[in-house]
Amino acid sequence: MNFKRFLIINYLIIINVLSASVEVEACGICVTALFDRIIPPALLWCLFAIIWFLALSIVVTIHGNMIAGIPSLVPGILLVLFLVIIGLMYIGPIGVLLLLTPYPVAAWRAFKNNDRTLNKRVKNSLKIITVISLIAFMGLISYSAYILRVRTPSEYILRWVNTAPSRGYLKGLTKRGPEFLPDLREVIEKGNISTVAIAVEGLADFGQSDIDVPILIRALGRYQGDDSFNKYSEKFGAALRKLSGLDLPDTTSSREWRKNWEKRKIENLNSKKGS
Repeated sequence: MNFKRFLIINYLIIINVLSASVEVEACGICVTALFDRIIPPALLWCLFAIIWFLALSIVVTIHGNMIAGIPSLVPGILLVLFLVIIGLMYIGPIGVLLLLTPYPVAAWRAFKNNDRTLNKRVKNSLKIITVISLIAFMGLISYSAYILRVRTPSEYILRWVNTAPSRGYLKGLTKRGPEFLPDLREVIEKGNISTVAIAVEGLADFGQSDIDVPILIRALGRYQGDDSFNKYSEKFGAALRKLSGLDLPDTTSSREWRKNWEKRKIENLNSKKGS
């Protein structure tokens, strides 16, 4: 496979991906967030692909031997820049990861004994790059597995807070019961207003009043007064009324909510003592 054929294959794959991306939300960052859910960290995988590809481009440039799918350094850099730009705009890491397409052929040729098309220096360089890249590849797989094992849903949501995959994942959590209350609470404490508004719905359905009412009041105090808060005030009000038992309007300030909530707690405590 020569470089022109390699480019044609890459372009065809990219065009198919672009034609399939019918949703406006399927931007480059959103696709990257989706990849990061499957093979985290997605950006580190992209860096691995770029370094490996350009390392072979340097070998081709220095020694003049052609390697299937690998251009010389200048065209290689231009291709990488093109894929990075189109990735940021549309397809995320898909294009950059396609740089690894020639990897099996290059690795095979590095250790093929009867391959006389490559001179000794090129083969030695290929062997070194292949061995180092294989070690890095195994390390990346282990790191991805570790992240998938220890990363909490809230960590992923907050990492990609402004993306469609993050919001979709959070909406799913709000319907999956009290098991994910710790994640919803962390999102409410650390997220932005649009993300917090989604998590509030889950807290309203599964929350515990003694823990979650103060969390909601703190969040209300952070965002009340912002221009963007008005369209979310109904969600905050509904959640607070449901969990606190207080019948206050959506426009009630966080200070009033806190004062009435403290008063309600004292009344409940006194009634328990009296009984």
